[in-house]
Amino acid sequence: MQEQRQAVFLRYTAAQRMHPMSGGFDRMRVDSAADYADMRRATFDIDLAPLPNSLSLSGKDEALNRRIKLPRAVPIEIRAV
Repeated sequence: MQEQRQAVFLRYTAAQRMHPMSGGFDRMRVDSAADYADMRRATFDIDLAPLPNSLSLSGKDEALNRRIKLPRAVPIEIRAV
């Protein structure tokens, strides 16, 4: 009986295009950056902020990167079947 209930639930979630482990039956609305654009403009008077520059590595990290030899990826030939 448990297997039948699980099969019905899995088919239901597939039909609803939901992940079966999403935690419930109802869909939830996910927010995005556009939802906060007005508040960001009102608070900071900007739309977008530039990303900071990358920090440079320490001398030890630079030396470690030069010493380590990472294996190169080998291309895989894909054949049509």
